[in-house]
Parts: sequence; structure tokens; C-alpha cells
Amino acid sequence: MPKIDQEFTFIDGPITRDLIKKYAKLNNSVNLIHTDDEYAENVGLKGVIAHGMLIYAYFIKHVNHLAEQNNGYLLNTKSEIRGMVRPGDWIITTIKVSSITDRTINLTIEVDSKMPLELSKNGKLIRTFEGKEKEWVKDKEKSGIDTEETPDGMLTFRRWKAIRGTAQIKLN
Repeated sequence: MPKIDQEFTFIDGPITRDLIKKYAKLNNSVNLIHTDDEYAENVGLKGVIAHGMLIYAYFIKHVNHLAEQNNGYLLNTKSEIRGMVRPGDWIITTIKVSSITDRTINLTIEVDSKMPLELSKNGKLIRTFEGKEKEWVKDKEKSGIDTEETPDGMLTFRRWKAIRGTAQIKLN
């Protein structure tokens, strides 16, 4: 059984154009901002974005996983989609147990996108990613820029809130 303030982190990705197109086809989405780069650029998005509900599916997947691990079921969720997720982004879902009452586990959930921008090694640029090439990071988002050491070198990325929400798991 989880404990209050315990956190669970799940990492998925990267989100691909193929995945976004498959999701669009499955739900009969006709909104071209999800499938047509040229159209998305013409409406000011600088390229396609993932469906908010596709990213929300990761939210639900991980809450359901936690419920099943604890012999429970998802009782309800509340959430708001806050930011765009693009091809190449990784999805980081953090679930925190905020309280437990009457066999109900109350959770807070944050889903972040992690957009790779560039990779360098020994001070030399090795690779740039689509997020940098297409200038997907706006000036107001520069505060989300960070770096981390990877086996391939120093990765510069932007981490941004995609979804914020809550959920309840009812234990059997």
C-alpha cells in the first residue's frame, strides 16, 4: 500500500509523428494541427502537436497501473491540459499520494513534456533536435531549460507542464 507523500515516476517516449497520426486515425480526428506540419506552421504552431487526450492517456495508464498494483480501481480524475507536446518529446508522469482516507487513495499528478534541444560532448555540439531547429521553445519558456549528463553527452532540454490533475483510487 502506498504511503502519504510517496511519489511514483513513469517515463514514456519519445512521442513520434507516427504515434500522433495513429491516434488521430483511431479517434477520427480531422484537426490538421496534429497531422500536417505545413498546416500547423501556417496557423502559427511551427509544426504538429500531439493531441492533449493522447497525453492524457498516459496519465490514465499510470494511475490505472498504480490502482491495479494495490488491488483497487480508478474512482475519478480531474485534470487540465496546460502545455503542448511535440514529436520527439518524452513524457514524464509523476504521481504523488496526497492522502489516504476510508480506503481511498488521493493522488496529485503532473505530466511533463521533456523536449530535447541539443547534445554536446566536451564542449562540442554533436546534435541538434527538432525542438531547437524549429525554435519550438518560446522566450517565455526559457525558464524550463535544463541539462543532464547522458551516456552520449550533455543533453540540453526543455521541461514543461503538459497536464496537472488529481485522481482517486478506491481499494477493494
